[in-house]
Amino acid sequence: MPSQLTSSLKILRQKCTKILEAVQPLRPIQDRERGYWRVTFEFDNDEAENNNRWNLSSREKMWTWLESFISRGCGGWGAWATFEEGKLERFDGEDGWIGELGDQEKLIGSEDGPAVGRIKVFCWGEVVLEIYALLFLATNRKVKRCGAQWIDANGDAVVVVGES
Repeated sequence: MPSQLTSSLKILRQKCTKILEAVQPLRPIQDRERGYWRVTFEFDNDEAENNNRWNLSSREKMWTWLESFISRGCGGWGAWATFEEGKLERFDGEDGWIGELGDQEKLIGSEDGPAVGRIKVFCWGEVVLEIYALLFLATNRKVKRCGAQWIDANGDAVVVVGES
């Protein structure tokens, strides 16, 4: 299989050298290993934006930019992204699902309106750093505040960046 490092991803890596210094895998990542970046954030539909929540406008701009970059093939072969929204719940192991952030999470639909969004960007291990740089730019640096994790095929967090 040829390299997944596109010219666009090479440029991102060059422009984000300092940011990428914070991206330290917990174990070596193989080039042909599959996984995904997961970013979970709070949002509301107000136009005002604060440090803890994204507004509708910033969320739409982020997704449009990310979708355009990936759909043009700039993210490499096999890169794709999803966006989910709903209420975040966590399995605590004893009492079932509860409404807090945690390790074993799921998003459920909400009639009260969405409170949490989750971006997943699937990629090969070869481009883990570059895809984080893509998320950094697409989210206008917000990924540093809400945090991100690269999850391997076994469901383990191999890279944890920021406050996730």
